[in-house]
Amino acid sequence: MRLGPLALGAILSVGVCTSAIAQAVPSVGTAREYKFGFHTDVTYDDNVGRTSAALSAARHIIPQDELVSPAADFHIVQPVGQQALFLDGQVGYDFHKKNTRLNRENIDVTGGGVLTLLHCRTTIYGKYAALQSDLQDLSGLLVQNLLTTTAEAIGTQCGSGRGFTGSGVVQHRDVTNSLAFQKAADHKSDSVSGSFGYGNTSLGVLMLTGSYSKNGYPNRIDPTTGAAAGGFASESIGVSYEKAFGSKINTSVMVSENTLRRDFAPAGIGSKVTGVNYLVSVEYRASSRLSLKAHSQRAFQPSNRAGKLYDLVTSSELTGDYTLGNRFTIELNGIVDDLKSNKDTTILIPTPTKSRKKTISGSLHYRQSDRASLVLDLRHESKVTDLPNFNYDDNRATLTLAVSF
Repeated sequence: MRLGPLALGAILSVGVCTSAIAQAVPSVGTAREYKFGFHTDVTYDDNVGRTSAALSAARHIIPQDELVSPAADFHIVQPVGQQALFLDGQVGYDFHKKNTRLNRENIDVTGGGVLTLLHCRTTIYGKYAALQSDLQDLSGLLVQNLLTTTAEAIGTQCGSGRGFTGSGVVQHRDVTNSLAFQKAADHKSDSVSGSFGYGNTSLGVLMLTGSYSKNGYPNRIDPTTGAAAGGFASESIGVSYEKAFGSKINTSVMVSENTLRRDFAPAGIGSKVTGVNYLVSVEYRASSRLSLKAHSQRAFQPSNRAGKLYDLVTSSELTGDYTLGNRFTIELNGIVDDLKSNKDTTILIPTPTKSRKKTISGSLHYRQSDRASLVLDLRHESKVTDLPNFNYDDNRATLTLAVSF
């Protein structure tokens, strides 16, 4: 059983604070690939604001809207001897029929190179993402905010999952906001992660994991003192285990003890937070047509909400998909996300510190050919927070037409 680069990234992200860009190392081969495509999403959304009707009205947001989101997709891998260069992602734009001030680019691009030496594979890459902020993450009457995330990283994996194996990732990440008030949530992160273990086909892969990250908020000011309020450091140590049971069941479990230390905390609030982070994933392939996946995760991550420092996010997800013939696939999905953040705040505008979001969705995929497909996605989302203005229900229907060449 081979522990691939994507699994490596998932393991290393446990206990490490994550942001808009996850730490998963891109899974890229070294064979030549030139794939281009174009897709367009047409969406009806009955609550674009993702907040209560009262807050949407105060923000002059029309809840019911139609969106058209065209985008170009590309996946390029160019071998250079035994190595390879790659570029992967999409460049698009979101158009709103009624709330035109929410029109914004939607970009997510990753590029870099893959180096192979002896039994080690190193991926060096950079990532850029830019899109309109989710309105539920903005404070007060704020609406138009461009959320931009950049990252640079080096990830190395040695070994193949048989015998001794090791890996490591070093990453720098910047998250910035265009609105002056929202810049209090700008943050930078430097992190290093590593793992070492042993595996074989019958036993699976058992690894020790460790990580450290330093997260800074350069524009976060304490209004009572006028001084920089600082950020936090996070460190963890744990274990991970991955094993396939026959050809039908794949499992992975990661558990780590995490310690978070704040640079600054108001009087009466501790600067140290500890907890157990975990990631559990099970995939069951009942037949060539039916598969089920269960995923649960708990982790600290930097908050992109002004006045908040970190969020503790616990998420559970169950997905099932069934293939009908050669052209149709049905997928059902359910997700529960719980979020808790530090209650002290550096701004006067109230911001939720506790929430639970439930999402239920179903989609029908139709593949006309290897080059053309059509997807209908129906989604219901509800969120309850400790501030009623941020509670909402939302229903969406999206039709996606995709072509590739």
